[in-house]
Amino acid sequence: DAKYKKDTRMRVLAPIFEEFGVDMVFSGHGHFYERHRPLQFRLAKGRAGQKLRPEGETILDQTYDGKKQNRPVGVIYLVTGAGGTLTTPRMRPSVKGMSESTAKIVDDRQTFTLLDIAGRLLTVRQLDVDGREVDRFIIDKR
Repeated sequence: DAKYKKDTRMRVLAPIFEEFGVDMVFSGHGHFYERHRPLQFRLAKGRAGQKLRPEGETILDQTYDGKKQNRPVGVIYLVTGAGGTLTTPRMRPSVKGMSESTAKIVDDRQTFTLLDIAGRLLTVRQLDVDGREVDRFIIDKR
């Protein structure tokens, strides 16, 4: 829910993910689906070890669309926790306000994530319980 939007502790791990070529990070604590634009995070000097509210610069890849432009610059972060009890309507991120890095959010129905791997091509699909596709994107590593 919206209170997690302000929790930035994961940012201290971003440089490690980037250094080792991580394409996508999954989390599921929030009870909704949210895909972020590929992003990089540059920790400010002297703040790298600070867990709570690390400071730095977020760089968003605005050109990646997961369709025609499917080679992201940065890490894609997915919140895929909509399989259980949904966040209450008044606490949903779509109501409270989304982050500038949000590319897609589905918080009004239960969904699950499906990964299709064909060689070096990854297709990620988010489906609702009736099998309807609510999101799809590709990461091309060829």
